[in-house]
Amino acid sequence: MKSKLIFSFIAATIMLSITALAVVTYADWQDGSATKTINKNDGALFDVNIFSVSPPVTYSIYMHNPSGTLVKTWASDAVDNDGGVELIGVRVDRLDLTTGGAYTISIASRDNDGNTDTSTLTLNVLNNGPSITGINAPDSINAGEVLSVSFTASDGDGDALSYRIYRNNVLISSTNSNAWQTSASDAGTYAYRFEASDGESTASQTKTITVGAAASKKDAGEYAPETLKLNRDIEISQVYTNFLKIRSNKGEKLNDFEIRVNYLDTNAVEEYNFDLERNEIAYKMLTANLQENKSYLARIEVSAEGMEDSGYIIIKG
Repeated sequence: MKSKLIFSFIAATIMLSITALAVVTYADWQDGSATKTINKNDGALFDVNIFSVSPPVTYSIYMHNPSGTLVKTWASDAVDNDGGVELIGVRVDRLDLTTGGAYTISIASRDNDGNTDTSTLTLNVLNNGPSITGINAPDSINAGEVLSVSFTASDGDGDALSYRIYRNNVLISSTNSNAWQTSASDAGTYAYRFEASDGESTASQTKTITVGAAASKKDAGEYAPETLKLNRDIEISQVYTNFLKIRSNKGEKLNDFEIRVNYLDTNAVEEYNFDLERNEIAYKMLTANLQENKSYLARIEVSAEGMEDSGYIIIKG
């Protein structure tokens, strides 16, 4: 009904001034306005009315993005032989809106006598930028350990994101994760910055991580147990000679479970990856070359989905 009223009003206006003006082009955002503001995920509809006393009428409808690049064409030199064009609910889709900013829709018409007229609509598109949703990073580690960090982010418009991680203002990763094998000389405090960008705006969060002095074998071994209990109620202990048992006391399956055993006395390192449908496994240590009746100090590092932890344990040969 609204569009018909507008159409009738414009037609009456033309009839009053028909001798002064031969073609009229009118467009609006279905509310009488020439400017509209939306979020990038929203669509928008506009109406177009063109009248002429000298048909046929040729018309074109184009949309340019905020940079002035043509991004969509609805009509290019289309012809109407009756001299009256009525387009209701012409749609601007989400896929047409690649960035935030002011988009311009131009409607141009020309009648058979060469008379021309134009109408312009403006669509202001708001960009809902990214936000950091989580950071997985320790507050501190000891020098000599692996410092692993990662983060997650989301975008309000669903745009693809790029990631960056900085350590003391130096770019160390163009993904959302990084692992750094520290050494004894790396003790100190480090400022990490995590960034996610949709190409228009950037979300950033920081975290300070301390790399402490390397733990000595004496300090680590003084309180090292024979059964190591880790996050998510994971328990590691020795069973039989040269066998380690890993068990989830919660009954969780050991899916995508990684373990690294560093024997501080011999400098031997073993790494294993398990993807099991059960919550317990006992495996034979192959490379440690443990001597019978001798106790060894080992550092255990484990990782699984959503969990990383480490600790020290006494292993007997």
